[in-house]
Amino acid sequence: MGLLLKLIIEDPEACTFDSVKCTVTLTNESKKALELPSLDDVSNALSFEIYDDKGTLLRRDSALTQQRLNRRGPGSVSSQLITIKPWHMVSHHVDLACMHLPPACGSFQVLARFDVPASAIDLRSEKCAVEIRDAGLDDLTVIRDNPILDALTLLFRNDEEPQSRYFLRLHGRRRPLAARYTGQILADREVKDVYCATQSAAQSASFDGFYHRWVIWREGRKLHAQAFERGEAIAETSKCAEIPRGATMLPSAYCEGDHRLFVFGYDEYGAFRSYQFGEEELVPALIYHLPSNNEGPPTIGVDGSHIHILTAKRGLTYVKLDHRGAMVKIKKLFKSRLKLHSCRYSAEESCFKAIMWSGGKAKDLQFHVIYPDRGEHKCSEIAALNIRGEIREVAFDCDSRGRFHYLVSTSKKQLLYFRDGRGPLSLAKGEEKYFPYMVASDQPYLGFYRRQLGYRFLQFDDTRQRPRIIDFGG
Repeated sequence: MGLLLKLIIEDPEACTFDSVKCTVTLTNESKKALELPSLDDVSNALSFEIYDDKGTLLRRDSALTQQRLNRRGPGSVSSQLITIKPWHMVSHHVDLACMHLPPACGSFQVLARFDVPASAIDLRSEKCAVEIRDAGLDDLTVIRDNPILDALTLLFRNDEEPQSRYFLRLHGRRRPLAARYTGQILADREVKDVYCATQSAAQSASFDGFYHRWVIWREGRKLHAQAFERGEAIAETSKCAEIPRGATMLPSAYCEGDHRLFVFGYDEYGAFRSYQFGEEELVPALIYHLPSNNEGPPTIGVDGSHIHILTAKRGLTYVKLDHRGAMVKIKKLFKSRLKLHSCRYSAEESCFKAIMWSGGKAKDLQFHVIYPDRGEHKCSEIAALNIRGEIREVAFDCDSRGRFHYLVSTSKKQLLYFRDGRGPLSLAKGEEKYFPYMVASDQPYLGFYRRQLGYRFLQFDDTRQRPRIIDFGG
């Protein structure tokens, strides 16, 4: 049977925030048509073998490992058969980070394999060399929204080159192990203040919204925006507008179902504003005077009908606006002697998740989950966290059973995991900063950075015998 399998690596050199992207071609060199599994079906027919520089097989990636790392439960092995005519070729583009965890640094060889036992086919391509370099992480922005599926978008910034490099990665939040896509964006541009827009409304008409992401950035006094699909720029969506005189833009934006893009900021008089991002100008959309002298910028969340704002000043205050800027509700949620350290809005759960911590040598922490519309408030308060060294970073989440999970990095260069007041469990050592992120609505997933491995999530499973921390990267 005359079949030829070929593997082409697009870029044999990448970093740990990027991915190995390749194209696989299958050519029928026989005189008769062949019915075979498609290269992009969910069976195990097409796989990729990863070898180290000594030729030792490290792992085998396929659609089955992709399913295992993207969702819980058994995967599908059904084949989608296609007919390849004589002397015809089929091809398939593959992002290997979608089949397994993002790559660790090192020298590797990749081999494509097409195996169909029922037809006595077992093809192997030639091995292709790949070099993965380590890379520092200087900033991480995490966006969570739910356009159709619960999405977790990570924006990485690396400052080791003369120009900062940015990488965009999408995970399914329910199981953020393998990526849905990953890649570098805004290459060869001198950009500042890069951030992503959330999607304000859920829909079920198409999965396109899950892979669609607006990115906003500044170049001088001009604000730019562009939509990306699976990490690739959509050229016709590029926008550029002059920032209004005296205005200060906030790193917050949202996109409506009709793809209208809105950004937030303060005008020259200090009033809170949203602007619709037109083709060449920022068109004022709403204005509201937030409480003054706040401790840092507001946290903003948007859904299909309202804009939710949390401000900090000796505690937290909640403001609810409609999309025209009319005030629907304002309420002082609680008072606290601690300062707001970080806060995020979860549109999927319609809640704010806030960390109160005064920084420095202080070890008192408060974790708050606030459902303003339901009037519910969950809180976990820790007086003098019992750790060696000082707190450097902290992240948390609350699971569906109301238990708090939190990650703490210390001045001793340790990353520690606490679960509902129990711990600590040491996860890693040696990094100055880990940029931790906690996901815990179902099973806990612990995201953090290591220079040799990049940014990965581990899973905690309290139903297992030890070890309960599962590292799917081995």
